[in-house]
Order: sequence, then structure tokens, then C-alpha cells
Amino acid sequence: QLSAKVDGAANQQVIWSIQGGAGAGQITPGGLFTAPQVFQTPGTVVVQAASAADPSKTATATLRIEPVSISISPTEVQLKHGDNRKFVAKVNGTPLPEVLWSVDGENLGSVSPQGIYTTPPAMTTPTVVTVIARAAGDPSKQAIARVRVEGIEVVTGQRARQAPRPQRRSPLARIARTAYRITTPRVVRLFMPFDPVDLFVKGPRFEGKTGKLYVPLGASLPLEAAVLNTRDDRTDWKLEGSSVGEVSEDGLYQAPEKAATPQVVQVRVTSLVDPSKSALFTLNIPAVVVRADEKKENKCLLHGVVQLAATVENTENDKIVWSVEGGDAFGAVSPTGQYRSPSSISTPATEFALIAVQIPAVSLDLSPDSTDLKPGASVRFKARARGSAADGTAEVEWKLTPPIGTISPDGVYQAPVDGGAQVVQVTASLKGDPTRTATASIKLKGK
Repeated sequence: QLSAKVDGAANQQVIWSIQGGAGAGQITPGGLFTAPQVFQTPGTVVVQAASAADPSKTATATLRIEPVSISISPTEVQLKHGDNRKFVAKVNGTPLPEVLWSVDGENLGSVSPQGIYTTPPAMTTPTVVTVIARAAGDPSKQAIARVRVEGIEVVTGQRARQAPRPQRRSPLARIARTAYRITTPRVVRLFMPFDPVDLFVKGPRFEGKTGKLYVPLGASLPLEAAVLNTRDDRTDWKLEGSSVGEVSEDGLYQAPEKAATPQVVQVRVTSLVDPSKSALFTLNIPAVVVRADEKKENKCLLHGVVQLAATVENTENDKIVWSVEGGDAFGAVSPTGQYRSPSSISTPATEFALIAVQIPAVSLDLSPDSTDLKPGASVRFKARARGSAADGTAEVEWKLTPPIGTISPDGVYQAPVDGGAQVVQVTASLKGDPTRTATASIKLKGK
């Protein structure tokens, strides 16, 4: 409440005004000043009183507007993706308690008028989000809180089996996986002399002593992965760099019925929330082997019949196609392996001998096959060719998946200085025969 006195005049009435207009506040004819609701503080307002009898006679008063302040609680929190958190802001120095909430940056989530922060449907993790609270009475006054969103991680193996099971599965994928598990697959003999596995395996997995996964032709393999640090565990499954077989949206890999063997198939599972986070499965389709019964001595008279026997290994399809080398002049064989000798042929029985010489496929080895690295660290990979007359260091092309870090032509990988936890696959392909590859994995540790 302001008051004014006019000296030398009988008329004591004054005319009140504010310098700066309505934005600087209001004053009544009786001198009651009201500060503005929105004003940059601290600040001053000049009020003028003019004599009604002689408006040229004035007096002024300077009013100080006290500063507005705002605080927020909590100032720092840590969340998993999909979680939310309520913040509380308190405004002092103004009768207007309203708060204006916002998030600094795009696609980093939202905050409600009540101060509840929610992470966005998809984002790159880990990351730090800044939540801003501004005083409605003085938007120049603000307080901030930092939300640390944990890094999403896609895991496989034992960690995936120990993680909570995903809740969202397509009905078709659920039925297929359930049917596969409750039925007893036909016994398959898997023969891998360089990576021993149990023979005549009845279960859904063929895992060698080295941990490699094998999938015979025609067989299925349920792959398991889990997405950590998020409430949205949806994933995307795709074959990488190959069209051999197919993988369902639920991670069930189906090997083809027919294909050239051996082959290596890679399946990548990616988080739909944070596509920069993924894991890679390497599946080995072993070479199909046909073995004749070497214990049985097959002798047959002219016009005679003998039953031949053979077995097929490393495939669900054990059907055999029989044929006679040299054509009908040397007899005929039925689809079941029953051989009938011709009516006339030079004897004794051996007209020719067929010797099969197997030339092994050239393969690549990478060492080390896996390693852990801290940010900014480096490691050298060595590629070695096997199965040729000149075993030794091979000339290869290098590839990183995903393209995080760098790798030199001589195989030195350099990890980035910044970045979160991630698994990077290193692929070496043989120069001159890019179908021959070897892979290794690098587990990057976050800061």
C-alpha cells in the first residue's frame, strides 16, 4: 500500500501510474500495488504519483521485486528403460506455485504436468536425460534433475536361461516351440571328430566340447536370448549374410532339408528398443556323411541278388539314392539297396574299383576367439589357414559387426574411448575365397 501527500493545494487527490506498463504490475486509485504474476526476478518497478490539481507535479517510488527460486527433488536417479519416476519441484518468492516441466532434447522421453518422467519407446542406451522444472512466475528460474538410463544388453547362453522369461511371444511361435519340446526328435547320429559331441543325441541341442552349436540338415534349434535392463524385451531375429534355413520371430532356427555341407550360419538377435544392442549366434551345419557297411563282404553270383547297406550321418533325412557306376551293363539296384547282377559280365567280379579321395575344405582359425576390452584398449587377431598344403598365416579381409571401433589390415582392433557395454563380432574372410570365414567376439566394457 502506497500513499502520497500534496503540499500547497486543497485537492489531495493523486493519479497513480506504473512506469513500464501493465507487464510491470497493477496499482489501484487508492495506491495498492500488486506485483505481476510473470516477471524476471530480481527486478525493480517504478510507481509514479501525480497531483490531480497539477499533473506536472509528481513523485516516484522504486519497488524491489524479490527473486523467485525453484528447487527439484530428487536431483539424480537411475532407471531401467520402461520405468518412470516422479519429481517434485518447489517454487519460492511468488504466490504462483505452478511449474513448467520439460525434457532437454528430442526422443529422450517425456515428463507430465505432474512431474512424472517416462522413458521413450525406443532409445540408445546408456544415456543421461535432463529433466527441467521452470517457475511459471519467472521462467528464467529453473532447476534440473538428471536421469541415468541403464544400458540395455542382449545376452545369450547361461545368462539368457537365468533371465526372466519373455512375456510376449507370437501364438504361432509358441505352438511351434512347445510342440518341438514335448515331442521326441528322431535319433540323429552326429559325427564331429575334431569337436567331439555325444552320438545319437535325442535332445534339441548339439553342442560340441568347444561350445560350438551344430544343426544337422532338417533339424531345428531353439535359440535363447534375453534383453536386460528394460521392461520391453522384444527382439528381432534375422539371418546374417546367409539365406540357409530360416529363423522365426521367436528365435527357432530351422535348417534346410537340402543344402551343400558343411556350412556356417549366423543368426543375429537385436533389441527393438535399442537396435544398437545385439548378440550373434554361430551355427554349424556339419557335412553329411554316407557310410557303407564295411564289415559285410558283398559277393553276388551272375543273376544273383545281394542286399547292400549304408548309413547317413549328420542329417535328419537319412534317405539314400542308390545307383550303379557304369550303367545297366553292370547290373541294377533298387531304391532299397537291393543289387541284382547282370546276366553276363566278365568274371571274376572286379571289373573296376572306385576310390574316393576327399579333399578337405580350407578353413580359417582366429585367435583369440573371444576377448574382453576396456574403452580405448586394443588387441591383435591372427588368422591361420588350415586344410591346405601350406598351412600358415592367411591374407584376409576384416569386418566389424556392428561397426564399433576400428581394425587395421594386420588385424589390430582398437576399441572406442567412449561408449557403453557391447559385443562386437570380428569376421575374417579369406582373400580369393570369401566363403571361407572365421569369427571372434569382443566384449566391450562400459565406463
